[in-house]
Amino acid sequence: MALSLQPSVARNVELVRGLDGAFTAQSTDIPLHREVARAAGSIQSSLFEAGQADGVPIEVMGEIIHAFSYDVDFQRDIQPGDSYEILYERYADGAGNLAKTGDIQFASLTLSGRKLAIYRYTTADGARTGSPEGRFSAQGAAPHHPSMAPRSPRASECACIPSWAIA
Repeated sequence: MALSLQPSVARNVELVRGLDGAFTAQSTDIPLHREVARAAGSIQSSLFEAGQADGVPIEVMGEIIHAFSYDVDFQRDIQPGDSYEILYERYADGAGNLAKTGDIQFASLTLSGRKLAIYRYTTADGARTGSPEGRFSAQGAAPHHPSMAPRSPRASECACIPSWAIA
């Protein structure tokens, strides 16, 4: 007799009853491999619908909308023909199926010809998501008013800013 459960996408646990009646728990790690995925496209009605049509996971779209929510009025600023681009991490199982999403590395919106971009970078005090113009949103925090945000980072202050991150 055995009981199996999967407490996380990266682990299986099995409880097995031996012939002597004693139970033994065994934990097995599920190998996941990290991929960087890119999605880009044209927006016809909403950013969320465009991302979903291109296969972007709901979690990623939610984070993108949250990150741009200070600068974009998603009901009025989005027009047919606007565009988006997203680079995000995804973790896949051995069969290539999405197990979980990771960090968003880069996102941009082009709204009526105006380009807005955010990217992930690391400073001495941790990872942040932000823009070259000084708009920042800490991972998981509400957007901040620009006057309360730290100044825009210089490449020398950031541990890793990919060359494509400077918009």
